[in-house]
Amino acid sequence: MKLSLHKILVLGLCLIVGACAFKKEDAEDKQRQELAEDVAKQMQEDQKNAGVDLKRDNVSVKFEDGTPGRYTLRIQWPEAVGTMEVFINDQLVEAVSGRSYYSSEVLQGEILVINLRAFASVSNGGRFLSDLSDKFFVPRDLIFKNNVELTSNFSEDVHRIYFWQNGRIISNGYSVKLKADLLVVEDEDAYQTGLPEQDSHITSILTDKSKSPDLISIDAKKAVGTLRISMSGANGKNGRNGNDFAIANGLSVFTGPAAAGASGSNGVGKMGRPCNPGSRGFCEPIPPSCSVQPTNGQAGANGVAGNRGEDAENGFNTGNANITVTNNDEFVLEVYQTPGLGGTGGAGSPGQPGGAGGAPGNRTGNCTPASPGPRGTDGADGERGDNGSSGEFGEVKTDVKNIKVIQRTTK
Repeated sequence: MKLSLHKILVLGLCLIVGACAFKKEDAEDKQRQELAEDVAKQMQEDQKNAGVDLKRDNVSVKFEDGTPGRYTLRIQWPEAVGTMEVFINDQLVEAVSGRSYYSSEVLQGEILVINLRAFASVSNGGRFLSDLSDKFFVPRDLIFKNNVELTSNFSEDVHRIYFWQNGRIISNGYSVKLKADLLVVEDEDAYQTGLPEQDSHITSILTDKSKSPDLISIDAKKAVGTLRISMSGANGKNGRNGNDFAIANGLSVFTGPAAAGASGSNGVGKMGRPCNPGSRGFCEPIPPSCSVQPTNGQAGANGVAGNRGEDAENGFNTGNANITVTNNDEFVLEVYQTPGLGGTGGAGSPGQPGGAGGAPGNRTGNCTPASPGPRGTDGADGERGDNGSSGEFGEVKTDVKNIKVIQRTTK
């Protein structure tokens, strides 16, 4: 069939118009589908937002280890929250949108009151959903940078313990109890100089027998580095000398020599009479005479023996250590033990000097001279007190694999 040009143009126009009609219907269908999907998404979001109720089981608050003395606070909440207002200690620190967490650096040992206020997204009206408030304690660190001298028993339960190069605990005889998840000892520039009391991280000296001998206790889940501990016993005190010890115990102490001997009795005699050359007649001289001889002085009393010196004090034991570290693969423990030396017994006091001999009786006439009495014997010196014995090595209980215990008997 032969088509004219006019028929061809009419047929093409009809095809074009029909195609346009089909495209218009397809576009309208697509718009209706997208609108339905948006409504469905909004309904789902509304349902999620309506169900957001902040609780401790859907809000996570954690403290992650940071540098010594610092931690990272991380708060996580449900993703359905549009905006979360984070208050710390009554201060708004951030209004978080577009993510479901908050993080910041905090200091060890802080007490944080955290208040969270959840809101729906802005597109969903931004309405308030719920809130949650609670108190949290940032883990504690113990950081020893310099000498710490104790004036009482020391007990700490913390998350981390650090000993820097110059960090020392000087116990002064008090007990040290440390518990931590992590113990870190910084490497020293130089090795032990041979003076453990100066170079150790913990120096313990037992000075009181009435105190518990369990002086050092460490319980850690993990430890890194080399920890040196010096455990010494104090030397025993020297005994006091005899007189000082006697006075302290209410005993009598002589203050001078023993009693002198009694004097001898005097003699009884006559001096006699010579002749007077000028006298008349016969003259016979009368010689001196002695009717009673004088007696010698009596002997002085003997001195008493000196007082015995006080016994010296025994040296103190080193005390015991109990070190428990669960993960100790990177940890080395060195314990230096030196018991105290016994003291020196007190010297006995000198014996009392003997008393002076009595004076001789006086001589008259031609009586024979008497002699003074002999001096009394000096008392013997008191005995020296016993020397004290040296202290003993205490017990070291530990599960640390890399351990070295050095025991010395002299300081």
